[in-house]
Amino acid sequence: LTERFLHAAAAHLDTLGKAYFVVNAFIDLPQRAGPHFGRCQLAAEGDGFCVYRLEAALGRDQAPK
Repeated sequence: LTERFLHAAAAHLDTLGKAYFVVNAFIDLPQRAGPHFGRCQLAAEGDGFCVYRLEAALGRDQAPK
């Protein structure tokens, strides 16, 4: 995943938005997503893949309405 993709994905979320990403287990998504999302949580893993739940970064760019 590139920084550009993560930035664009985060920009599409509203203040309470959530996104799910499925990535190869060797990709350090929490490290890469940190600057763009408020929270990155491992939701599931298996067969060499991980599913992460990412939440919008409240308070970084905008406050909730």
